Amino acid sequence: MPRYTNKPATNGLHRKVLVPVLVVLSIVGILAVLEATNTTHFFRHKTAIVHTSGSQDTKGEPISSQSGSKTSASSSANDSSQVGSDKNNIIAPNSAALLVPSSGGLVSNHHPSLSGAPDQKTISSVCTTTPGASCTISFTKDGVTKSPLDAETTDVGGSAYWMWDASRLSVGSWTVTAVATLNGQTKSATDAQDMVINP
Repeated sequence: MPRYTNKPATNGLHRKVLVPVLVVLSIVGILAVLEATNTTHFFRHKTAIVHTSGSQDTKGEPISSQSGSKTSASSSANDSSQVGSDKNNIIAPNSAALLVPSSGGLVSNHHPSLSGAPDQKTISSVCTTTPGASCTISFTKDGVTKSPLDAETTDVGGSAYWMWDASRLSVGSWTVTAVATLNGQTKSATDAQDMVINP
């Protein structure tokens, strides 16, 4: 006669333990990725940013300066509670070191077409450096440099913005350079890619 032995039902137990363990490991993995990319700050304090680029929150917001002291970008004449607080303060232009402009975003389209649709000719440009600096973007072709964009002062985020038409320049390959000036200092950066204007 065959003998039957009772084996413990381990398959059901393994499933009951394995599923929650996999869920927990997945959550831990997602949190680790978010922490590593500075998206969340559950396990450490958010570090202060010394220089930030402009955004929709700072676009066009002028920097205020009061004889070299720290001033609040968001304070008004009637709100003295923010002045002297370090939370939203920025360094006024006359005491700030000039940063090299970012070479990214100097032109939104490196291959505009003068005969194409209007959106193929419209270019946006951004110069990001120290808040309160004067920024220009120049274009050089065959030893000739042109500056078809007016100089702009960077906002509280450190950025100046332009929307312009490529027809301000002639057909050909142009080297794009951002030049920032502040308190007698001048720094520049050149786009890694030339802007080639097509007919």
